[in-house]
Amino acid sequence: MLRKLAVCLILIAFALSSMAVDLDSDADDSDIHPAYDSLTEKQKVAYDSFKRAVTSFSLSSPIVGLDADQAEEVMYALESDYPELFWIDDCYSVYYYIDTGQATEFKSKEAIDRNEVERKTAELDSVVSGFVPDTGSRAELIRSIHDWIALKITYDLSTDDSGNVYGALVEERARCAGYAYAFNYLCKLNGIPSIYLAGSVKDYDAPHAWNIVKMDDGKWYYVDVTWDDTGCPTVVRFDYFLIGSDTYVDSGTFSTDRTPYNDYSITSSSAAYGYSPYATGYGSDCICLEVDDVLSNSTKRYDFYYEILDSKLNCDAESMLSIYQAMKNRNAEIWSFALTVSEATQLTDLTNPKDYSIRMFLDETEVTPDELGISGDLSLELPGYGALYRPVVYDLDGQKVYSGMNFPLIDTGSYTVVYEEFDLLSNPVVIVIALIIILALIAGIVRNHRAGKRRRNARASRAAGTSCCPQCGSDLSTEDTFCIHCGCKIK
Repeated sequence: MLRKLAVCLILIAFALSSMAVDLDSDADDSDIHPAYDSLTEKQKVAYDSFKRAVTSFSLSSPIVGLDADQAEEVMYALESDYPELFWIDDCYSVYYYIDTGQATEFKSKEAIDRNEVERKTAELDSVVSGFVPDTGSRAELIRSIHDWIALKITYDLSTDDSGNVYGALVEERARCAGYAYAFNYLCKLNGIPSIYLAGSVKDYDAPHAWNIVKMDDGKWYYVDVTWDDTGCPTVVRFDYFLIGSDTYVDSGTFSTDRTPYNDYSITSSSAAYGYSPYATGYGSDCICLEVDDVLSNSTKRYDFYYEILDSKLNCDAESMLSIYQAMKNRNAEIWSFALTVSEATQLTDLTNPKDYSIRMFLDETEVTPDELGISGDLSLELPGYGALYRPVVYDLDGQKVYSGMNFPLIDTGSYTVVYEEFDLLSNPVVIVIALIIILALIAGIVRNHRAGKRRRNARASRAAGTSCCPQCGSDLSTEDTFCIHCGCKIK
């Protein structure tokens, strides 16, 4: 009798909980917590119960009618929707019967330090309050979140909180999970549906985490802030920003490159959203080299280059050796070269003007070529504009500092590059080439004249029954074996 009563009470509690979920959830709430919306009714009951346990620092939360895999989906959904509950992953686990696979409870092995959690939460709130999102379109808002995270965080696997939002935004060191949870959290605070995805990547040994976000066209698009973080403190990329399942990435389309463990029954757009991060058509990019790569470059026996935007960074072993020695002296892990090309703010009446911002960093510290002690060839090969034009570089005071294709990187800073027509009459290279061509033409005329004379003499000799030298055309007797004029052998 008591057993039947207990079962009835459980069923009644389950029904009331389901009713409570139905009453509490509306379209807006499920939109901001989209992982919850993908769960079954039983999973939603466990989700709500687990959320109350986590926020009240309870050590356990019962699970009814779910197996271990279904219960884990609940835990991951709660972490995706509420990344600010960053202690979930470290504290709680799913307990289940090994023989049946039936889940019994979410449980923490030890008491949760509430004071520490509240301290970290206050620190997190303080940091997030300093984020000022873009108030333009949803794409611009998401871009501001993407850029703030990428420029703020250093990729690091070593810290205890590297896999959660606290480690990412407060300690500013995180692995991919920290990046993705931070992105989810800021999207949630700004009313944008976003889901944390974890899974495998083709030709990549470790698991990886990224996001899928809902745009104003009602479709879902992928964002991977981790792989858009260049390691340079001023430049981010947009290779994985609002892309679709058919967007081409390093090893194929995104859908063939990635396999999520749980896609939450969401289908992404096949095409990218179509957002261009550079309205003027220009952009930013960087070259980031770890210390071992710089050392390897310093032993090369040939000059080499790195493509960056529409230019090339020309290097040689001597310049890389200088950078390597500076990195070792400062205990730096990364040297980065950042280039930004934008619409010109001066000399706009000249041909095709562009502003170039050139900067270098050792880790997070900006440095100059002089501070690095760079010797050897380190230059920026500027793009061409036509056979009769050459690039000319001006500083911000409008003073010409260089003319030619390979701009030597004596100093970093901002420059304006314009294109000027060649003055052929004053260009020594052009004059030398013209003289060579003229001399070659004269020599050709002389050779042709001599060859014609020889042919004429030969015809006249044959007509007179005599002979002539084939080299200089002089008349010879038929008995001569060499020419007395030039020494040419006749027979």
